[in-house]
Amino acid sequence: MRSTTVTRDFHIKLGRHPNLEKHLGNLEQEFAGRSELGLLHAALIVLIRREVCLEIALTEFLSMWSRIAENLCKELDLRWLVSACDTFADHAQDEASRSRALLASAVANTVKLYETERRAINAPHLAREGAERMYASPQVVLFDGVTRYGVVRGDMIRNLLGRIDRLNADCSDSVQRLTVEVINRVLVNDTVFRRFAALHTNEATRWDIIRRT
Repeated sequence: MRSTTVTRDFHIKLGRHPNLEKHLGNLEQEFAGRSELGLLHAALIVLIRREVCLEIALTEFLSMWSRIAENLCKELDLRWLVSACDTFADHAQDEASRSRALLASAVANTVKLYETERRAINAPHLAREGAERMYASPQVVLFDGVTRYGVVRGDMIRNLLGRIDRLNADCSDSVQRLTVEVINRVLVNDTVFRRFAALHTNEATRWDIIRRT
């Protein structure tokens, strides 16, 4: 299935169609031009969420990640990597795997909310002058005692990624591999993490992708 391409016209239709067959048909269009492996993975997640043949679908999902996690990390886009995280968070047998998967999903979905708002208000990219002005500003509280991030020199992002790195240092199982992949996708694409990295001036607190496998 990794070498077989879905032959459909590309179209993304968001939302849940009440008819399972039509929903899976919409899914095929989303994976047009991509491998059938990714489509199968997405279909299993749909079945799991709808609790259709739940035991069989969940067994197949876990088997895929146990056997070919590396391939799935290469084949799937971030949307479906996060969906995989959510599935592990809901159904993984051990608490550590559920926690790791939920962490990766929470980071990616928080960035999704931020980037959605930024586009909705048509906010321009933050320029270095603005970042430095904000860093020097005495107005530091955002809400409820939470202080704003110091874009040019702050250490919050580096510390956060360091903790995630240590949590997944050995990448000994598929959930750890998935978690690392999701966080790294958020870091390398055009997101707040990458844009802030371009404005960061303190070498001691710079960040990069977390540990590669």
